[in-house]
Amino acid sequence: MIESFVLAIALVLVRVASFVAFVQPWANRGLPATVKIGFAVALTVVWGPAHAPAVIHSEGPALHS
Repeated sequence: MIESFVLAIALVLVRVASFVAFVQPWANRGLPATVKIGFAVALTVVWGPAHAPAVIHSEGPALHS
């Protein structure tokens, strides 16, 4: 159960971090990397729990032990 939640949060973090890294106006060098990381983590905290139940309750074979 907790592994599925961590997986869901990690997937959301990867998706949000890639968005922050490659989409303008955050992709330029004028914004420090620590600000980008903080923004990605903050968005993950907001959006992660909303998407976690979809991963936890999915019937994928990789999520079952």
